[in-house]
Amino acid sequence: MIYRTIIIFMLLFTQEVLSNEVMNDYIFYQSNDYLPKRKVATYAVYLKKNDPCIHVIDMRKNADDKFCKMGDSGLDLQNDYPTIYPTMMYIGGGSFYFHVAAPWNEQKCEIKLYKKSINCESTGK
Repeated sequence: MIYRTIIIFMLLFTQEVLSNEVMNDYIFYQSNDYLPKRKVATYAVYLKKNDPCIHVIDMRKNADDKFCKMGDSGLDLQNDYPTIYPTMMYIGGGSFYFHVAAPWNEQKCEIKLYKKSINCESTGK
């Protein structure tokens, strides 16, 4: 009986350590499961510490799309990081909204989750 308790405790502790280790790899994670009448998320957006690009997961199709180039702005998160980076990020409706902080040309961007397309426009800052 005591061995079973020890084994269960060890398994629970191991699960907790693994989940914390995995979550420490992420800078940002948000899904669209907060919407009324939605019981399961259909999309999630995340950024990882070792990858400056924005990832969009379509959970219905198990697809992960990566956005590095910021539309027609000429900014590229992968090439220009850490000089530029995404900020003010949130999912609203069927889109992911964010700004790209760039010393020479800040952008206000939108990724349309269903179309897998990105549009950016200068904020004038």
